[in-house]
Amino acid sequence: MSSLLLKIGLIILVIGAIYIVINVVYWLIHFEEIIDAITILSEALGYASSETMELDRSILMTILVFTLICNIIVLIIGVLILLRPLKKKPLGIAALIFSLLGFNIFSLLGSILVLLAKTPKEREVKPTPTREEPVVI
Repeated sequence: MSSLLLKIGLIILVIGAIYIVINVVYWLIHFEEIIDAITILSEALGYASSETMELDRSILMTILVFTLICNIIVLIIGVLILLRPLKKKPLGIAALIFSLLGFNIFSLLGSILVLLAKTPKEREVKPTPTREEPVVI
């Protein structure tokens, strides 16, 4: 049975990653509408021309796809930690790195809690002593 801190950390990690994935998918589905609204607002305020908005569009699309990939990896790592709690240190470090890269504060907090959690060590199985039979000469 794993510790309570590990369970809480995993819940925060997974919920944070799911939240970001849902938001990024929404942004990707409605990307053109959002960019058109930003373009109209920027040009009305005199901040940007259409040439700079095209560059901003490609940069934003790249950031969204990269964030989506990183948070899907965080979800996979969360499932792996649940399945293999004894390997939580390397998986927790990987979750920490991908949470940072994926701009995910909740998963970052969850991965820190996972790293701080203590898991029960595997019981050491001691071999049963065998009786040595006396040697007959």
